[in-house]
Amino acid sequence: MNWRPWVVTALMICTFLVNVAMLWNEKMTPPDQKTDPTVKLVDPLLSLRYTPQSRIDDFHKYGMTDDMVDDAQRIATETAKNRTPILQQLLKDHADVATRVFCPGNEIPQRYAALGVLTYDDGDQIRVMDASELTTIAMADWYATAQVGDVYTTLEVTADRHDEATVMGVASILLGEEDKVIEQEDPWGAGGLISRWSYAAVLNDYANMKIRDKEVRYFALMHVLTELANADRGVCN
Repeated sequence: MNWRPWVVTALMICTFLVNVAMLWNEKMTPPDQKTDPTVKLVDPLLSLRYTPQSRIDDFHKYGMTDDMVDDAQRIATETAKNRTPILQQLLKDHADVATRVFCPGNEIPQRYAALGVLTYDDGDQIRVMDASELTTIAMADWYATAQVGDVYTTLEVTADRHDEATVMGVASILLGEEDKVIEQEDPWGAGGLISRWSYAAVLNDYANMKIRDKEVRYFALMHVLTELANADRGVCN
């Protein structure tokens, strides 16, 4: 007896049944829910309005801890109260740089771009200015070689963005550790067996460089200047 026709028929039936099962279990994406390959990832904090009223909420969105938010709000409030006219004049006197740093629509958003004008390299590490030290608005030399854009896109413009992305990104730049972000090294790692993500570890490991206080002062001053620049009569308008 020739079994070949029966084997072929059995195989055809099995193939048919497998295809039916696959079609039955397949979850088809409705036309209105299909992924658009042209859609680009967007930084979710680009919509921040930078007003005195939004300040605390913005600090939380940067990923700052509650005690850091309290300290930053205190410094920002004191700065706005005591130095607003001086800062407004500085923004006007240096409008060419100020608009590139503190106004929306630029490639690098304010919370990163301001690193170039609110810090300086003392030869040992990057320092953050106090409001009383700010006598001009000019780009620091160190900023030109820092990997600010790479850090920003790696941490902020990504599908798996962390809530602490901004504080982690700014910390890495102030510490000169941009390579660790780009390579996803501990503690800026993406997770897994050989790397991890931990802002608490950054604060602890770099406590000797006072990274917590640097970020508090930086975000406070950056926010106040961005508020003034984007106010009704600010340089952005």
